[in-house]
Amino acid sequence: MSFTKQLELATLNLQNFSEEQVKGTIFKVISLVVKRTPVDIGTARGNWQATVNAPSVSPISRIDREGGPTISTAQKVLNQMPLGSTFYLTNNLPYILTLEYGGYPNPPKGGQGKTINGFSRLAPQGMLRVTLSEVARALK
Repeated sequence: MSFTKQLELATLNLQNFSEEQVKGTIFKVISLVVKRTPVDIGTARGNWQATVNAPSVSPISRIDREGGPTISTAQKVLNQMPLGSTFYLTNNLPYILTLEYGGYPNPPKGGQGKTINGFSRLAPQGMLRVTLSEVARALK
């Protein structure tokens, strides 16, 4: 086998390895964000949408209490994503920023509830921020 052919094969193997590493990291982010999204009836968890090259702009009607269908759908999009594309994970519910950053009534309505100090009891530090911080530390 010629040196040129060996170099081409090595480059292809490196590209495949890199693509697997990138997609594996993105899949980990998807899984963690979806699973960390607080569940009341499952609307917020079900509204995480995976797209390529353009973010979704509208909420969807999927209810997902466990996260499996949302993660599975996102994985299908990710698996079909060409190398060099931009991956988006979006949630367009009007209250998703409140889930992430807080801002619920403090004290909660009725004195007791699913929030504390204006934050969700289930995700007081958010879902996306915590996950991205963990991934950034792991990549270092």
